[in-house]
Amino acid sequence: MQRRHSRRSDAAINSGRRITSLSVIEAAWLGALIFVPLLYDGKQVLAFHEQPKQFALHLAGVVIVIAWAVELALTGDRWRSPSHIKTWLGRTPARWSVAAAAVFAGVFVLSTVFSRAPQVSLWGQDFADLGYELYSSLILLVLFFAIALRARERDQIQRIVYVFAGVGTVVAAYGAVQHFGWDPIGPGANATRVWSTFLNSIFFGSFLVMSLFMTAAAALLGPVNDRRRLALFAVMIGLQISALWFAGGRGPIFGAALGAFLIVVLAIARLEPATLKRAAVVAVGGVLVGVVLIGLPAGETRGTASLVTAFSASASIPELPPETQATEVIVPNSAASDARFSGRVGIWRGALELVRNREVYPPESGVHSALRPIFGFGPEMYTYSFPLTAEPYGLRSADHAHNYPLQVLLELGLAGLLTLVILVGLILVTLIRVLWPASGVRPDPWTTVAAIGILAALFGRAIEQGPGVAQIADLTGYWILMGLAVALSE
Repeated sequence: MQRRHSRRSDAAINSGRRITSLSVIEAAWLGALIFVPLLYDGKQVLAFHEQPKQFALHLAGVVIVIAWAVELALTGDRWRSPSHIKTWLGRTPARWSVAAAAVFAGVFVLSTVFSRAPQVSLWGQDFADLGYELYSSLILLVLFFAIALRARERDQIQRIVYVFAGVGTVVAAYGAVQHFGWDPIGPGANATRVWSTFLNSIFFGSFLVMSLFMTAAAALLGPVNDRRRLALFAVMIGLQISALWFAGGRGPIFGAALGAFLIVVLAIARLEPATLKRAAVVAVGGVLVGVVLIGLPAGETRGTASLVTAFSASASIPELPPETQATEVIVPNSAASDARFSGRVGIWRGALELVRNREVYPPESGVHSALRPIFGFGPEMYTYSFPLTAEPYGLRSADHAHNYPLQVLLELGLAGLLTLVILVGLILVTLIRVLWPASGVRPDPWTTVAAIGILAALFGRAIEQGPGVAQIADLTGYWILMGLAVALSE
């Protein structure tokens, strides 16, 4: 009897420890989602404008790892045997996506080991522009694992969706006031293409592509008969639409447009009539608010006409004012022939040539040469490899391939690209199975709404990354969404 009572007491203590640990872990992933997009040094107090974002991301990842490790140590949980892991994986695409992400992390580590400059691949080549190096990449994957494996309650998922919507609205409002000539924090007032807290209009637009659809989903996750609530979300959506336009990035706008098309198709196909009606009201209201904001006058050089013109003449990454100018990403090939594509065609030519010959300097042989196509040049090594195949263009070069899959292929090799494709494919199958469950299973309306929002956000983001560049703020949102897709299916 006493032994049984002791077991119950130990179980209760361990349960309390798990709850405490989970609370800390959830606070960390929500903190990352809030502070990584919002924080930046607009007054040049720190060495780099991006340092607050980097600190917030890395701190969140370290807190998650420590809290999880302490929980495992105190509760007596042990790592599972291979047979148990195989049983857990089963035939569930969501769980296999977790395994694929673990392999992706392993590829990152091996690619860093075989890099020509492992220290650069580990910590990054430019501390003002992190996101692709091993350290930040592993932290992003920690966020994915934490949400995928620990977010099991509807309230947890709903909090992530609401926070995503709230952060998107805040950065959109800040971008809008920059457009209209006021910036109390940084140098963004009167910018032709606003950058909000992201210091770059491309990164800003990339985040809005995701937050816009999460805001649309958040509008329908609560009471759909509350008119004030629906009106509030319509304003939030309108703010983000206008900010996306003010950012002026063709990739983000195109990605948002295709994502909107997908969300309309899925809503018509899967939502109940009453919910669909409310969704239409919110969408129309949001578009109207966005059109009104876009149409407001904002000076001779910052009107709608100038933004339309900028679509065909904008630089690949817009320049900041001299006092805030970041590392430039420029076309090394003929600028004249590539002007309409902001030099991306020239960048892609050089990148594809690197894929073909895997040229390095000084030349290498042996194991490293054989493994180069498999594990790539190493994280953050693209900027050093690109000049080997590109035509000279002054003192400037390209830091990014302006295509995320191509960047992965060059830096992480065939192993990295294949693993990423498998991971994304498994996430896609997971969301499709949520929307179209097995026969005889009635889909849950709440889960359906969340899945539609996540799928549209990831789809729009994928389109945007075709010619785009990623950075830690939008990568944080991306990996949180990937983890959310897994959590939703569980």
